[in-house]
Amino acid sequence: MRALFLVLSLTFFSCSSQSENQISQGPVPAHLQTLFPKGIITIDQSPAELNTLNDKVIAFYFITQGNPHAPKTTELMSILAANYSYRFKVIVVNPHDQDQTFIASFKNYKELFYMVEPGQAKKLAKKYRITSAPSVVVLDTEGKLITRNGVDAIIDNTPRLPGGWN
Repeated sequence: MRALFLVLSLTFFSCSSQSENQISQGPVPAHLQTLFPKGIITIDQSPAELNTLNDKVIAFYFITQGNPHAPKTTELMSILAANYSYRFKVIVVNPHDQDQTFIASFKNYKELFYMVEPGQAKKLAKKYRITSAPSVVVLDTEGKLITRNGVDAIIDNTPRLPGGWN
């Protein structure tokens, strides 16, 4: 009898957690499929589930290796990503080659940031007309542009999420 109760309990809990995961993950919206045709990757260079960006404000963090302003901006971006992980995601975009030194510089942020591969990074930089780094482009949950000039807003508002970024 106890064994039957245990089996039924485990079955119930595994089914309910599976349906909760399906609800929270959901299908990938068309705007995310368009923005990320090759998907996203973790800082460790492993494929990441694109639906982790569902219903999130997305900040494209355009950065190049060796930029003297990068450490401060990266730290501020990590604070926002940690404080607002339930509604805000950071995508690191390096339109130049992402060598191991560049990737290693983000190892402390592997739970907070995602990346795109270099070919996709170049397309995003062209699409958003990025001419300097660091630059931050922010999109709302439906993929509509909120700002192309997010660095100043981050500097002025951290640890709060800048107004209108929800």
